[in-house]
Amino acid sequence: MIFNKSKSAALSARIDTLDKEIAAGAVALADLQTRRREAIRDGDDAAAGKFEESMATAERKAVLQAERRDILAAEHENALADEAREEFARRHAAQQEANAKVAAAAQKALRKAWDVLAQTLRELAEARAATDLLNKAAPGGFSQLPYADDLARGALALPRVDISTKTVELWCFASTGNRVADQDAVQGGSLLAGFGALKPQPCVKRRFHHVRYHPAEDPRYAAPISTDLRFPRWDSAGPLFDGASVIPDGVAAALSTIEANQKGKAARPILEEFIAIDDTASDAA
Repeated sequence: MIFNKSKSAALSARIDTLDKEIAAGAVALADLQTRRREAIRDGDDAAAGKFEESMATAERKAVLQAERRDILAAEHENALADEAREEFARRHAAQQEANAKVAAAAQKALRKAWDVLAQTLRELAEARAATDLLNKAAPGGFSQLPYADDLARGALALPRVDISTKTVELWCFASTGNRVADQDAVQGGSLLAGFGALKPQPCVKRRFHHVRYHPAEDPRYAAPISTDLRFPRWDSAGPLFDGASVIPDGVAAALSTIEANQKGKAARPILEEFIAIDDTASDAA
């Protein structure tokens, strides 16, 4: 695969080459200066004159090379800036495209989520209305039906449930009949001194029913799902549904309003205006 060298890289290579030429020229000029001094010392005026001409030529070349390097350095700096801007433009365009895709996916996901939620909210609202009718008409002997909301997020009361029962013998204080906390501390029918007492405490064995059980639990209540729900719009700011402002009995009506608004959503308005072209009025027909 052939990679095209960037402009900044090409300029950088030219600057490196020029720097080597400048360094070599400086060495050559220093050599000419040395040889001129030697010619002057030897009294060879002709040779000294030739070295001076060569030195002048080398110095003019060095000046031109320095100027050329300044030009290349400026071009290199501009090339780096242009390439950095091009790279940023590429990243900017790529992120813009990515944002558009993510936004479209988010809108699609919100629509799908709302379709599911709206159906669930409508079913809960219908179940609430039906439950209210039955509870109001219930004759004696029928318990009040809990709402579907309560069943979905709350929990009914639970009775105590015994898991296992067995008979055990435990050491107890002879004086009170209370169980000794540390059964292993009782030795020979006495709780030795130092275990919360100044002298040994007489103990006796008593029989107990050791019962393992799940305790009774009170019912747990939760607000209706609609009350805690705040669902965002996918086409503008603000919520599509805000349960904080909708009573549970009004959910069905709120859903119907949302559905009607979505179906009857108007297109963007079209307006007209007249912009004067001429500075003065015309009486032409």
